[in-house]
Amino acid sequence: MQVDTVRMDLFHLLKRTELHLFKLADIPAISHLPVRFALAAGYSFQQANEERSTKQPFQVVSRETSLTRLHLAPEFGFTNGHGYDRMEIGLRYVVHLDRTNSWTSTFIGPSGVADLAGTDDHLAIVLRYHFGWPPKERSTLIETRPPEPYNNDRRTDTLVTVAMHHHRATVKLWDNAEIDGDTVSVLLNGHVVLQEHGLTNSRHRVVLHLAPGNNEVLVVAHNEGRVPPNTASAQLKVGRKRLQLLIRTSTKQNTAIVIHRDQ
Repeated sequence: MQVDTVRMDLFHLLKRTELHLFKLADIPAISHLPVRFALAAGYSFQQANEERSTKQPFQVVSRETSLTRLHLAPEFGFTNGHGYDRMEIGLRYVVHLDRTNSWTSTFIGPSGVADLAGTDDHLAIVLRYHFGWPPKERSTLIETRPPEPYNNDRRTDTLVTVAMHHHRATVKLWDNAEIDGDTVSVLLNGHVVLQEHGLTNSRHRVVLHLAPGNNEVLVVAHNEGRVPPNTASAQLKVGRKRLQLLIRTSTKQNTAIVIHRDQ
């Protein structure tokens, strides 16, 4: 706080509790650093207090009243991390819906009296670090032993090999051309995770829980539709990396994606 050429520090502590909702969005130019949009809502709790400070010939009297106020806090920033931990940096603006002054200060000096007040609305730089831990491995298996036509002598074409340190990946499958009745199944390490799925222009999402080491994601065609071969558009999401793939399968050939998970 500064009045004329006299400056005195004013410290004000405020307790808050809030609910924090956020969404991460990837921007192609900075896909390695997702943008974070958030909105917090909650209450600020303040107890009545009075502080006096004297530095002759000046005196400052600061008062806080007992208040419980609702606040909103929109936030914009970036998030990054490795493994299960995350770091965030951003800007947030806290605004109180009750516009009552949170504090008032009266500055008394030889030249007169000056009154100052504030609502505690503020713009802040926020830095957070989130500590994560691996979830329990969950099974996405449909069957423990794959039935026909998986147990056959079809050759397998490996489309791509990806290295990662995450325990989970997702793959989305759809038909972005003519919907001609293509049907596929997906196996993870020999176990069925999607069985006899008819491809449409809607993206079907499959979650893959990965074991340490190499994991084979096998796409098997049950037919070739009206227009051979059986083709599917796919998006493989590994961490924050997204790969767009075109999968071609037939009654003679399967397509594989290999994901290597670091220990």
